[in-house]
Amino acid sequence: MFHILLKYVTWRFSFQAFSLVVPMVMTSLRFGH
Repeated sequence: MFHILLKYVTWRFSFQAFSLVVPMVMTSLRFGH
């Protein structure tokens, strides 16, 4: 039970980090050209 909860928390954290990093990468690519 705890293992599944831990996996869910890490998945949520990675998803939030991904959704935060993507706009930054997009803006950096836009200003890079």
